[in-house]
Amino acid sequence: MVEFKIDSNEKEGDDSDMELYKEKKSLVGPKERDQTKRLIYEILYGMGANSLAEQLECGPDDARDKIRSFKISFPGVASWLKEVVAICHKKGYVETLMGRKRFLAKVKFGNSEEKSKLRDRL
Repeated sequence: MVEFKIDSNEKEGDDSDMELYKEKKSLVGPKERDQTKRLIYEILYGMGANSLAEQLECGPDDARDKIRSFKISFPGVASWLKEVVAICHKKGYVETLMGRKRFLAKVKFGNSEEKSKLRDRL
């Protein structure tokens, strides 16, 4: 689902790695880390901007900007989400990694408003 790229200049087990980690960790506080975790999980679970705004205690426009920025920063996630939506439209359900199916009949057969709401969630 998500790809990680390791810089070829980095050496595994290098003592400077720990210092760099500590330095980066000190740049953000617990609140920022918590909000980032929420943002990632909510995007992956299909939460829309309004619900995300409530979770992050920010305005809907700010939440939309955060979603857009995340998808630009992690294009693999954005393309995966598009793929999931396309599969859902085709089959009428989404499937977990363990094979559990969640049927979303309204995505195929609902009216435009219902389809739009489901598309926003996916």
